Amino acid sequence: MEQQTEELLQSTVDEGLYRIILSNPRHKDGEYKAVIRPVMIGGRLMFQKTTYVGTKVYHENLERAAVIGETDRLLADVYRQCEIEHRKCRATVLVSKKGRRFVKRKKTENDGTDQGAAGKMRLAHNRVKKYILEEGVPVPFLVDLGVQTADGRIVRQRYDKFK
Repeated sequence: MEQQTEELLQSTVDEGLYRIILSNPRHKDGEYKAVIRPVMIGGRLMFQKTTYVGTKVYHENLERAAVIGETDRLLADVYRQCEIEHRKCRATVLVSKKGRRFVKRKKTENDGTDQGAAGKMRLAHNRVKKYILEEGVPVPFLVDLGVQTADGRIVRQRYDKFK
């Protein structure tokens, strides 16, 4: 592991990480992109690695140390480009044909006070569906139509009407 890459990964793989995108594969067959993002699983900070292979997508949950080692291995063997988006900085690692790594780091304008260009960070493992009307909040006309119960739950047989 090169010194600059190791320092970059050590400083960015934490709860402030938005995502790591590994792309530009050395070989055109096989996996063509990998995305690593933080998720909370069972109250612990884990990192979900999403690998794109052809039309399939594979997910794997990793610890912090495993993410650093896996990212370094992927840069050495599989990919030529790595883009890291963190609350405090954005960085790009480019790997030459000979294997030398060039690190470009740029601090974000907000100094980490909010989530920056990445927007609001989601650490939830499952995506929350976005509806015009919130699920669980009773709406009087839907209760009258029988789509919702008085406490706001959706009636199973009428779920398609709620969508």
